[in-house]
Formats: sequence, structure tokens, C-alpha cells
Amino acid sequence: MLRTSTGAPGIQADRRPTGMAVVALIAASLLATAICQAQVTNVVNLTSATFDGEAVDTTTISSITVTGAFIGDAFFRFGLGGSGSGVYRKMYNESDSTVSTNDPQEGYNRPNTMDVGNLQGFDYDIHMSNLITDKSGEYYVFALDINQVGGTARFLSLDDVQIFSGPGTGDPSPLPTNTAGMVSSFGAPIYAMNNSSTQSYVIMDSSLSSGSGAQDLFLFVKKSLFNGVSAGDHIYLYSAFGTYSLYDPARTQTTPNDGFEEWALPIASDVQVPEPPAFAFATLAAVAGLAHRCRRRR
Repeated sequence: MLRTSTGAPGIQADRRPTGMAVVALIAASLLATAICQAQVTNVVNLTSATFDGEAVDTTTISSITVTGAFIGDAFFRFGLGGSGSGVYRKMYNESDSTVSTNDPQEGYNRPNTMDVGNLQGFDYDIHMSNLITDKSGEYYVFALDINQVGGTARFLSLDDVQIFSGPGTGDPSPLPTNTAGMVSSFGAPIYAMNNSSTQSYVIMDSSLSSGSGAQDLFLFVKKSLFNGVSAGDHIYLYSAFGTYSLYDPARTQTTPNDGFEEWALPIASDVQVPEPPAFAFATLAAVAGLAHRCRRRR
């Protein structure tokens, strides 16, 4: 997990060095990066116990401790809440055609592109005006329901999230079938979970919810990232699952193995997620360099 200081009102702040100590930490981090010549791996653990040596990530909000962590300008929180057409608007289902072989999967809210299937009558067409904010009015909220077989195979990794806004009401034609095509076709990138220096993984445990139809993850994305996006513009949410354990057999298995994953827009949210202070972002590289192992990118 990436440990960041959080001193905003309502969030319990970790004690972190300041001043010259921060400079020293940053220097140490840069030196470690230069020595390793590798991409930092950031694991956000949303399970109920230590996972592959990573403790559960928790954040205290308004005196209530929740399981979750920030990745850039987004907060990933363990999901609590039921489902149903009166509570959530479905965005899309994602399932690899050979899911029984534990293949990774990826896709975005358009049918028959990548690993996105049939939503049985639900509308994939999401516009800026359809997004819902949290109680603070500072974050847009997305919900994820996962499906795993249970037992030792109950874990699933969320390996990537990218959000784009497409100008106007029409889709690009043809629709892109890979991430490079999305970047060139969808217009403005809004949020990216990963970058060239850090690969993040969000680990979820399907046994912690009440089964299919209960949300396993809430994703809060900073509202200000959407500044300039018109109400009628398309919103595209890309996600990828299951590569955390693909290239390293020593890691706990996290590939999809049962049914589909489903993204949705909640009609209302019960959690306020304050913005982490600038200090947290200033020390992000230092914390990453000291708290994480360097892994060579596969």
C-alpha cells in the first residue's frame, strides 16, 4: 500500500516527517528508483486481512474508519450496499469469453468491444449529466460488483482504471479495441490509475459481500477533473482485471474465475471523501520509494 499523510478535516492524519526530513525522504526515494531501474508496485488491500505481506488499507473519515486508499485523485473504498434498478444504474458487464481458464479481462462501457458483453437491455450510453456526486459534492462515484468462485480463489485484482470524456453525443467510429486506440479516439483523458513510474493493484475479496448484486468497491473520482466537460459528453470508463498474479506465480491468485464484473452508477452515496492535502502528493514519491519493493516491469 502507499502510505500518504492526510491532514484534511475529518481524516485522521498519519505522523510524517516534515521540512528537511521530507527532502531526505524524496532524495532516498529517487536514489532507490535509480538503483532498481524498475516500476514501483503499489498494492491497495481492500480485503479483511494481510494479503501477500500487504496490510489492509484504512482511512479515517469523520471519525469513521473505512477500508480504502487514494490512488492519485481517486479514492478506492471497500463497497457496502445492495443493488437493484432503484439503487444503481448499470454501466456495463465485463467477462472474458474464456473466463474458466483464469484469463485477465478488460473493457469499457460499449458492447462487443474487448471483453464487454450484453447487459440485457441496460443502456451503455453514459453522459456527464448521469454522474452522481458523493455527500461532499466533491467526488463522482462509481460502483463495482465482482464475482469469484470463493474459497482460496475469492480474490480479484483491479489492475487499471481509465476515464475519458468524448465530446458530443456520437461515439468514435470504429470504436477502439485497445488502450492505445482509446487514448487517440475518446478525446480528453480524465483519470488514470497508473503511470509510467507506478503500477497499482486494488485487491478485492468477493466473500466480504453478500454475493452477486452487492457492491464490492466504490470508486470516488475528484469532481474537478471533469471541469470543462459538457453535460451531453460521453463518459467512458475502462477497467482491467486479473494481471496481478499473472506474471508472478509466487503471488496469490487474483484472476477472474466466475461470471462477470459489473460497473454501475449509484443513485446516492453514503460516504464523504475529503481531498488529501497537497503535502500528501508532495511526499508520494518518497513514501513509495521507502514502503514498496521495486519490481521489474514484465
